[in-house]
Order: sequence, then C-alpha cells, then structure tokens
Amino acid sequence: MPPEFTWTIAAAAIAVGALVSGPLRIAARIPLRRFGGLNAARRWARASAMGFVLGTGLAILWLGTAFDPITANIAAVMGLLVPLALTDAGWRWLPLSWTLGVGAIAIAFAAQNDAIVTAALTAVGTAATLLGLKFAVETLFGRDGMGTGDVILATSLAPITGPWGIAVCLGLASLTGLTDEVLWRRGKRAELRQRYGVAFGTHIIGVFSLLWLFKAF
Repeated sequence: MPPEFTWTIAAAAIAVGALVSGPLRIAARIPLRRFGGLNAARRWARASAMGFVLGTGLAILWLGTAFDPITANIAAVMGLLVPLALTDAGWRWLPLSWTLGVGAIAIAFAAQNDAIVTAALTAVGTAATLLGLKFAVETLFGRDGMGTGDVILATSLAPITGPWGIAVCLGLASLTGLTDEVLWRRGKRAELRQRYGVAFGTHIIGVFSLLWLFKAF
C-alpha cells in the first residue's frame, strides 16, 4: 500500500470514529427540525446521521485516491466541523470527541509534512494562552468570555492555521459574534440569546472555513 494512501485511510478512520462516537443524531435533528418540522426530525435523524458518516468516509477515501492526502485531510476536517457548527448553533455545545478528532487530523496532516513538532508546540501554546486569558477574564470581570469547548476547538485548529492564523480567526470570529449579538438583541429572541449566549464556536468554524477556502493558511 502506498504511504500516501495510508494517510488517507488514517484520516478517514479518525473522522468516522469521531463522528460515530459523538451525538450525530442530535446534530442531524437541528436542520431537519428547522426546515422540516418536528416529525421530520424524529423520522429522519438516524438515517441522516448514518448517511453523513458513510458519505464522509467514502468522500475522504475517494478524494485521497483521486487527488492527494491533503485533499482527503481537508474533507476529514470539514466532515467534523459541519456537525460541530450545528450542535454549537443549536445547543451551544462542542462535543469533545469531534473537536479532538479535528486536532488528531491536524496533527496527522502536520506529520505528513514533517512539521509535527511545530504543530504540537502551536497547539500547546494556543491552549496555554487561551486558558490564561479565560482565567484572567473570569478573575477580573467575573464573566466567562470564552467557553472551554471554544478553547479546545481553537487549539485543535491551531496546527493547521499556525499561531498567527488562529489569532486572526479568533479576532474575526469575535467581530462576527458581536455583530450577531447586536442583531439578536434587536430581534424577538433576545431573551433566548441572553440565556444561552453567543455560539462563538460556530463563528470560529465559519471564519476558519472561509479563510481556509481562500488558502489563507
């Protein structure tokens, strides 16, 4: 087996394993309920979750075969970021198995380019910096400015973006989150937003995906 295809199989295995171990049916229910109603969510959530797992795994393998392992890794990361964005938008929840799956794929991607040490140091530095800022904000202002799930998500993405890239992602996500907050407070669901807070993880994922699409990293 060619070494390149080994990396593709590893990416597919990580992505599928993470998806299966996470609350994929809950993530599937969010768009189904939004666009099809409660009955559609109850009826199709399981089938949609199974189809998403199968489609993601096959897409990763096909892209790795037709193109290269880098394309397969991109598909694997996006296959986890989509349900992460859904659960964060719907429930303000970033399942740990999915965020860690993103981190594992990012480290594997770095290993292919002989940059695993740099990637690991970037992840550790990002985690230490964000946890320090989180503790400082909570101590000084008595408020939780960034959730632990958001910290883990940013740490998992950092090996892909690099230290400056993740800083840009967080900065732009803060701006889009603030804009979203202002618009929500003017709407009829301000009370709901005040209770659950801003889906910051969804904004991080959106900014990261857009920048990655235009090859900013």
